[in-house]
Amino acid sequence: MVSGFDVRAVFGTDRPVLGGMLMPPLLGAPRYGGSMTAVVDRVLADAEIMVGAGVRALTLENVGDNPFVRDVAPAETVAAFTVVAHEVRKAHSLPLGINVMRNSWQAAIGIAAAVGADYVRINVLGDVLATDQGIIEGCAADLVRLRSALGAGHIKIFGDVDCKHAGPLTRRPLEVIARDTAYRQMADALLVTGVDSDTPPTEADIRTVKAAVPTVPVFIASGMSQEHVPLAGLCDGTTIGTYARDWDIDGPVLPELVSSFVKAVEALP
Repeated sequence: MVSGFDVRAVFGTDRPVLGGMLMPPLLGAPRYGGSMTAVVDRVLADAEIMVGAGVRALTLENVGDNPFVRDVAPAETVAAFTVVAHEVRKAHSLPLGINVMRNSWQAAIGIAAAVGADYVRINVLGDVLATDQGIIEGCAADLVRLRSALGAGHIKIFGDVDCKHAGPLTRRPLEVIARDTAYRQMADALLVTGVDSDTPPTEADIRTVKAAVPTVPVFIASGMSQEHVPLAGLCDGTTIGTYARDWDIDGPVLPELVSSFVKAVEALP
């Protein structure tokens, strides 16, 4: 299966920087602050900074909801996430992505279809991973069918390859996992990560995945900072997430960090 995902057509550039929108705890989460108005205001403020600093997309992630539910987000999480996503969609026309932690694929595609988002991130699309939430199995067959049933075939699927904060139950070559994720599981784009959120993927892993799936876009999805900008030159795009907050997941987005990072990526040959 060839992806047919035209990165420039979607993001307006050949190597976009995606803004990782790390949302504060939502309704029902252990650390929820008691006001969805405050959550929306915080996310909208972060989005305004990200957009002003030059990112080409916004990826909403409910990272404040830890410890994460494994693969079926509760109703209150879905409701709260949809409220936030709707407000971000109204405020900004940039491509919007949805990632419901840890691997709530039904919620992700449902929210994306409801608010008019452009892509979903699925941490475990294929394979079986041992994670800090337990064993998570791939969801590709059900996800692709649900996407079709919702009339949401335009929503792209970003699938992680050997996702961070996890490990495979059986060790397979990375290039085989990449090909399976792209061509058997029908991911429109692949995401490569390091071992955790603050660690970027290795150069070797990026090169391996790129070589394995020459027809499918590959994005970096963890640990990127000014120091690691050269890695972005090896692939089709990257995310700026925790670094945008100077590695403080609960801190504010810092415009100077985001702007400097975006300019450095855009300057790559």
